[in-house]
Amino acid sequence: MLRDAVVTVASDGRWRGVRPARADDGPAHEGLCVAGLVNAHTHLELSGLVGRVPGGEGFQAWASRSVRTRPDPTVPDGAARARELVDRWGTAVVHDVSNGGHTGPWLVAAGAQGVVHHEVLGRDPAQIARAGAVVAAGVVPVGRGVVRRPSPHALLSTDPELVADALAVGGPPGTLHVAETPDEERLLVAGEGPVADWLDRLGRRWRRGPPPGVDAVALLDRLGVLRRGLLLVHGIHLAPDALRRAARAGAVLTVCPRSNQHIEGRVADIARFVAAGGRVAVGTDSLASSPTLDVLDELPVLAEAVPEVPMETWLSAVTSEASAAWTGGAVGVLQLDIASPADLARGAPTRRWLARPGTV
Repeated sequence: MLRDAVVTVASDGRWRGVRPARADDGPAHEGLCVAGLVNAHTHLELSGLVGRVPGGEGFQAWASRSVRTRPDPTVPDGAARARELVDRWGTAVVHDVSNGGHTGPWLVAAGAQGVVHHEVLGRDPAQIARAGAVVAAGVVPVGRGVVRRPSPHALLSTDPELVADALAVGGPPGTLHVAETPDEERLLVAGEGPVADWLDRLGRRWRRGPPPGVDAVALLDRLGVLRRGLLLVHGIHLAPDALRRAARAGAVLTVCPRSNQHIEGRVADIARFVAAGGRVAVGTDSLASSPTLDVLDELPVLAEAVPEVPMETWLSAVTSEASAAWTGGAVGVLQLDIASPADLARGAPTRRWLARPGTV
């Protein structure tokens, strides 16, 4: 962290340089100046479920309730939440996961940059064939600073070959949910457990050979898609060896602690991942499992759950880790009304744009 510094910003919000302040620079801004924030995982299309899906009984119970719960028509829709992300929360970059791949225009209209991860899933041959069209489309420009790309939902819901095809598409890094429930590993290692039983009840023809016999991280490695920049979301139930393997590969562990605690009552072993040299990013998940889409609201939870990780690490995670490969730094300048990163542990501060992306 630099004190009494001057940040030079281009007209598109790109940081051009940082230098020590001089006497003739004029009045200084009080507080902490940072790059625009990054929400590395959310689901804008679920915004109508805010506060309506109880948790605490594990992922499958929560997922079943969310499917049965109809969105509340009185709640502002995802487009309004996208504007809130930028205007109220100071978010410059968003990784949004969308079942229909239709949320990109919401981000463009809000002035955000980022990636719409058009979710592909299916273990039945008919589902896999339908998802193939999304994968074949590859990376599609949506508007200024926003693209859409295919990304698999998770290895528990998506055929491994379809996972490999989706993540092999070039462009910005893909994402997938990993080890959000212990039932995922049971399915992958032994081909049994609640997920297997559920797929059978649905009549899916998914048993086309022996199970992979390995955990999610090892399977991604076997498929050739465990690589630098891949966003592994949640990772709550990843074992120590899997965490170390993901860290060595340069994958980014993307944590959503308020959502994880709401659904599963725990967060990933983040300290072990960071100690292994792993990079972290922070998301909010959807309003179906978190009360706000403000990534700074996640930081007090992380400070309490993982006190071994310094707040500077989390500040870096919400300002750069998930954006560098995509935006090139065109993220503007945000002023936080705090004196140091340590203050973020006490709660999200007030903030305002000093140089908004695209409007400098």
